[in-house]
Amino acid sequence: FGIVGLETAFPVLFTKLVKSGILSLRELLVKMSARPAEVFGIDGGKLEVGSIADLTLIDIDKKTTIDASQFASKSTNSPFIGWEVYGETVMTIVDGKIVWKRG
Repeated sequence: FGIVGLETAFPVLFTKLVKSGILSLRELLVKMSARPAEVFGIDGGKLEVGSIADLTLIDIDKKTTIDASQFASKSTNSPFIGWEVYGETVMTIVDGKIVWKRG
């Protein structure tokens, strides 16, 4: 089934690009949300009154180790297994409704 990408994307990019000072948090968020929405013509990727309320809440101070046993994906392949990263997903909101919450 390939490798896990989306589940590890934010923590890896945040740790390697934002924590190291290469990008600001705002720049990373634009590159991971607003810009893809624009490229694919999707009305999303922004926080505005009247916008679609699809959000992922992330604790950027939470340090964790990437562990394949925690993946939601059917695949457990990732080059990042064992990496210590920052940024743990706390909650996912789709169309204004909580669809997933840690704990």
